[in-house]
Amino acid sequence: MIGDILTFIEKVGLPITAALAVGWFLFIILKFILAQVNSRISGLGNSLLSLENKVDVMNNDIVKLMLFFQVHLMLNQTLIALQRAKVKKIVETINYEWLRIFTLG
Repeated sequence: MIGDILTFIEKVGLPITAALAVGWFLFIILKFILAQVNSRISGLGNSLLSLENKVDVMNNDIVKLMLFFQVHLMLNQTLIALQRAKVKKIVETINYEWLRIFTLG
């Protein structure tokens, strides 16, 4: 192995062999760093997906609340209208009864 390295240095020269060794070293270091960055980016992607799902759930909850309040307000308005109609009918009945009592009797 050492003989092969010395033969390579003898054929191409020491500066080229040193440049190839430094290049190989940098390749290994960059490969390690990029693997770490890739795993971190993957973790961030999962976190973003989780947040996106939570936002969707919150949007659905907001829509449900809006519908609940709209229905509740419509029911209240309907109940108020029904109560007014009942009161109006009662008043008309009382007026009719009083009118009948006073005119007939």
